[in-house]
Amino acid sequence: MSPGIRRDVETAFAAALELAESEQAAFLAREYGHDPDLRAEVESLLRAHHAAADFLEPAAARAPRIGPYRIVDHVGAGGMGSVFRAERDDGQFRQQVAIKMISAGLDTRQEIVRRFLHERQILADLAHPSIARLLDGGYTDTGAQGNPNRQNLGDLAAALESYGKAERLARKLIAGQSSDEAKRLMVDALTAQAYGSLAANQKAKGASKAMEALQVARERARSGSQNENAQLQLGTALQCAAVFATDEDALSYIREEASVFEEMLAPNRMRNAALAHKYIGGALNTKGDADGAFAHLKRAEELDAACVREAPNDPEHKMDLAIDLSQWGEYYERKNDIPKAIEYTQTALVLRRELVAADPKEMRAQERLAYILRRLGDLQLNVSARQALASYEEARSVGERLQTQSLRTVALATSLSGIGAAYRKIGDSRRYCSAYAESTKLYPEVIKQSPWYAEFAAEAEKAYALCSGASH
Repeated sequence: MSPGIRRDVETAFAAALELAESEQAAFLAREYGHDPDLRAEVESLLRAHHAAADFLEPAAARAPRIGPYRIVDHVGAGGMGSVFRAERDDGQFRQQVAIKMISAGLDTRQEIVRRFLHERQILADLAHPSIARLLDGGYTDTGAQGNPNRQNLGDLAAALESYGKAERLARKLIAGQSSDEAKRLMVDALTAQAYGSLAANQKAKGASKAMEALQVARERARSGSQNENAQLQLGTALQCAAVFATDEDALSYIREEASVFEEMLAPNRMRNAALAHKYIGGALNTKGDADGAFAHLKRAEELDAACVREAPNDPEHKMDLAIDLSQWGEYYERKNDIPKAIEYTQTALVLRRELVAADPKEMRAQERLAYILRRLGDLQLNVSARQALASYEEARSVGERLQTQSLRTVALATSLSGIGAAYRKIGDSRRYCSAYAESTKLYPEVIKQSPWYAEFAAEAEKAYALCSGASH
């Protein structure tokens, strides 16, 4: 399906969803009777959507809270979304509000999201005593839309349950009629489950889902070589498979992913290609192949810089470029050029400060700021313990502002270890031991969330053991 035809289908689908289910068939016959192929495609999407309603609950139905608001009850539902009554209960003040949310499964459809955001903007521009006033707008990560990698509002158990329901729905649709849309839903559901299983420390289950997702994505891409969405999904499935593969297999998957995105390179696909090159460059650099990493790091920076030029105020593109600069810091650290590594890391720090200043409530930007400050401190330890201490102290300060406990605990444990290392070089044993004592108390909780930090915890324990009278 060409991009133009897909847009027409999305537009017709969005328009039909604004009507009651009983009115949709007459609407399609009236407005699209002259185009039987488009009408059939929209009818297929509507059948899948109505079937999905039995499986996927609205995100708010699974979330006791959305930001400072507690969900009280479900008021009503339409084709595009549901409305909930909620109360503010964060202790600041009392307030009753209505929260409208896009239905599960529709938040990835560009036309649906565009209409929803347009409606939100109209409300924001209106001020009349007889019209509801818009208070706020944003995104949740709960339920079918849950992303376990962004933990600000996520409910992992609920997300995994909804992903499983989506998979069962896709299998039912494929068994009835193995359409391209059913395969697309299957790949989305399987990759979501793979990442969710990884976050839940169920790696074997995640690997199984990732491999099946890749198999279905390959079938879909082969049968629709001109289908941009199928090629995009293949790249996404390759990236997911790489997460669960051995180092060599992972590199092979990501090289194929980079090839897929380079072939379909367009302004809206540069970021996908850049992410693949970032991964390859980082993996090769970690293996000690700095020369092999160079070309991929350079290509990633070129693509991300082009994205920033296209959309200079887009925070996602700026963060991508900041990550490129961080990787150059790691590259020059491997080359033992510490001054150059510090230079690139400081430039990355400037970009991340800008992102936090632009949106202080964005926890991911705050968390990435804390990370780059710790990285800078690690590098500065090679040249100036006091400069390193200042970076670690700021990282701790940023970490204390993180609202999600898991992110806050990681930021504090790692920055405290850095503070201890800096004081140790300065020769202040009292503060050195105090920092490591705090750090070792936090690491057990960190390891529960991510065993990857076990090595950092062991280093902190070893450093703290040198303190006289150390006990736990």
